[in-house]
Amino acid sequence: MISPWGKYRSDPSSPAMVATPKCFLHKQTAEVLKHKGAVIPDSDLVYVDLAFYFDVPTALKLIQFYAGVKPLKCELEAYADFLQPLGSASSVDYYEQSSYPEKARVQQKLFGILNGTPFKVVIFHEAQFNHLGTISEYLHHICGNATLRSAYQFANHHGTEYGDAERLDCSLIHSVLGERSCIEAGTVIEYCILEEGVSIGRNCLLSNLHVPMNAVIPSNTFIHTVTLLVQHEVLYATCVFGVNDDLKRTLPRSCAFELEFLNLPLTSVLGIGTSECTTDDLWPANGDCNLWTAKLFPACSSRKQSCEAALLTIAAIKENGLFTFLRGFTVLVSMEDVMVLKTGTSMLDFQLGLQSKMLS
Repeated sequence: MISPWGKYRSDPSSPAMVATPKCFLHKQTAEVLKHKGAVIPDSDLVYVDLAFYFDVPTALKLIQFYAGVKPLKCELEAYADFLQPLGSASSVDYYEQSSYPEKARVQQKLFGILNGTPFKVVIFHEAQFNHLGTISEYLHHICGNATLRSAYQFANHHGTEYGDAERLDCSLIHSVLGERSCIEAGTVIEYCILEEGVSIGRNCLLSNLHVPMNAVIPSNTFIHTVTLLVQHEVLYATCVFGVNDDLKRTLPRSCAFELEFLNLPLTSVLGIGTSECTTDDLWPANGDCNLWTAKLFPACSSRKQSCEAALLTIAAIKENGLFTFLRGFTVLVSMEDVMVLKTGTSMLDFQLGLQSKMLS
């Protein structure tokens, strides 16, 4: 059995071994883990999942499943859904805990298709697990985890063109840096064009941007440009958040403006009273509110204009005038909209263009 809790270390000389688990346990209590026999004898440790792979016959089963349920109206994910049906002791009980009837129905259909699929694991007794599930973790491991950087031979400045830019302890990936740019420690910049005189603070993540001349991006900022296809027109939206913003925190509409954006409550950064701005101005009608569904990002006609709009968003927040600023744009999108409207082709063209520039 494997479980997503803890990690097991034993004699470093012990070889890895292949095992056939009875089932996969996901986010279970300590009591359940002990009852199922998942706890290593004479310890309080368990094996954890790290990565998984499936073969072509299994992929065909998943295609068959999708053909029978499309369009999907709920989120499915590997650990909670795809791995549950595997193993001789797998049970549909986990799915029955779902509070959403539609999701429970889809999960049970998935169980019927995948149940009985062979399930094997390679157990590494002496292994290190590095979790890159949050922006903070990503920045830490890419910039500050010396062990991981050495193991994967991460270079500080990979495929990057820069003049006299001042580069501290940061990571630059396939980017072009203009003269007199300054990038502080702990920042990752990937697939970006920075014009001259740009200043980037600490612990930032920048991706797919064209940053205009003399721009200033404060510390602890996540900023990323996405290409959108809106009614057959290509537009660009640059999403900006604080590194520690909680996009999943959900509040009732009655207190939605208590959500924090770039580490400040919306009531402050919007710069207005609820009489001027209602939840309908930022969120779809009905339902609760969170940063994921808030329409906070202008859609613009070019990558550079989009980045400029994001920088003006940051400035408007500092001046407590975000709502007035956003009202000047015809199209505003949320992260939820971005996931529906994004087009990968244009993004890949931009990234490949930067790579080609580095190699030429």
